[in-house]
Amino acid sequence: MAFFSLIVPVYNGSRFIDNLIRNLSALHGAVADTEFILINDGSTDDTSERLNAFLQTAQARALNVKLIETDNGGVSRARNIGLAAATGRYAAFMDHDDNIDAPKLAALLEQAAEIRADLLHFNADSRYMPSAKTLRRDSFLTEVPFTSYVWAYVFKRELLVRHALRFDENMSYLEDGLFVLGYLRYADSILASGQQVYGYTDNPQSVMRAKRTAAQNQKFLDDIGAAVRGYSKLSEDFQAVGDTAKRLREIRDSFQFIHLVNMLKLGIGRQELFERLQAAGYDYALRDYPSRFNKRFAVKILCMVFRSKAALGILADSRLPARR
Repeated sequence: MAFFSLIVPVYNGSRFIDNLIRNLSALHGAVADTEFILINDGSTDDTSERLNAFLQTAQARALNVKLIETDNGGVSRARNIGLAAATGRYAAFMDHDDNIDAPKLAALLEQAAEIRADLLHFNADSRYMPSAKTLRRDSFLTEVPFTSYVWAYVFKRELLVRHALRFDENMSYLEDGLFVLGYLRYADSILASGQQVYGYTDNPQSVMRAKRTAAQNQKFLDDIGAAVRGYSKLSEDFQAVGDTAKRLREIRDSFQFIHLVNMLKLGIGRQELFERLQAAGYDYALRDYPSRFNKRFAVKILCMVFRSKAALGILADSRLPARR
């Protein structure tokens, strides 16, 4: 069994392979007993050839690399395949075009292992987390802004296995946050740090940044609605009270807000807008949003509009947001 498993799905990532290899080599030198699980998700470029070439050199350099070739099924399925193959005490996910600061991660992993933390969170907002701090789950939820990106966490694999936690393979967008919050339900102790360990690459060809087709826009709205329903269910599953319950509603309401903004930007008509809101279980009260972590004036004004069904109908009919 390894100490640390890094799971990296790759789809048509040939031009990023050299940089990925540099990251894996640095991690190999910094974190003892690390296994790298690379999933080629049905790439149509020369990703497979380049990863297999790396596999041969990795064995000569004693890097523990597993390469899994699979038909294209999306990042959630690829991550789940990687999780099933992982053996590490801790597990994390990396996108093939991003970067990790190996020495910083090694130091935080060592600290997390020493205190037997259930979860390591880095890249936290330094305004709220200027230094590394160990928190209980409820304190973590209420004191640290929720980061929905899965790459900002290291998970204890035992908890993932015990509770059969997996990514929703029916979702192409926003699946990360549901996975993270679902895991937090079972995490007792969290080591949180504002250190910038993970470097996200703003890749215009990524799923979230690439220009979407009409069908992809519909899928995007479907997935936001599914995320809202998922956050509502998780809020109930937590059986939280007081400030923690309020914070969970804030997180859900933030995605309700995202749902509405994107529908209006896409020019969704009145009837479809209200049908989607009903399907997502929209709470017109929005009483817990915006939260103290989001005090932008424009958000407050929009929330006033979003609490009124009549105002929403007028805004949808006007198609004004779609013209901007």
